[in-house]
Parts: sequence; C-alpha cells; structure tokens
Amino acid sequence: MINKYEIIIYWSEEDQSFVSEVPELPGCMAHGDTYDSALSNIKDAMNLWINTAKEFNDPIPAPNGRTFALTPEKALTSPLDVPTIKTNITTQEIVDIVREGRERGRTST
Repeated sequence: MINKYEIIIYWSEEDQSFVSEVPELPGCMAHGDTYDSALSNIKDAMNLWINTAKEFNDPIPAPNGRTFALTPEKALTSPLDVPTIKTNITTQEIVDIVREGRERGRTST
C-alpha cells in the first residue's frame, strides 16, 4: 500500500540533505544524505505513520495514486518546464510547482 502514496524528495540547502515527504500523510517526513537514503527513510516513516494510526484507530488517508518523480539526474529536464533549478526551495514552492504541473496535465499518473 505504501507504494501508492505520493513521495516528494528535494534537496534542502538549509539542512544539507535530501528531504522526503508524503503530502497525503500529514507530518510524514524524513531525510537522507543521498536521494536513495531519503527514499528508503521515507518508506520506513510511512510504515511507522500507518502503523501508529492503526494502533490509535486514527483514519488513514487513501493514496491518491499519483506519482511525481524528479530525480537529481533528471532535474534539468523536468516535465514541468521549470526554467531554473532552485537549491533553496520551500515546501510550499514544491507543492505549487506540482499543482501547476497537474493542472497542465503534465505529471505522471
């Protein structure tokens, strides 16, 4: 089930690490020194988030089934036509970029 949740991974200049988050699971975030470690860590965090919600009988949001992947290697060929790659980007800016891409119908589903 965790493979169906949207994961956003980006470089944080402030933290000097890759940050990963799952917008559908509020507060579910992780980080890593590499893109792959951030991805591995967020999967662990997602399992912990879901298991904790089950333990406390809290609702678990259904995955929206959409994916958006922007790997460091593909950052300059983004399907979102982002003219420049920012290294110090806020979470809200990422959310806005993803939403804009969805509105254009350019993100993967």
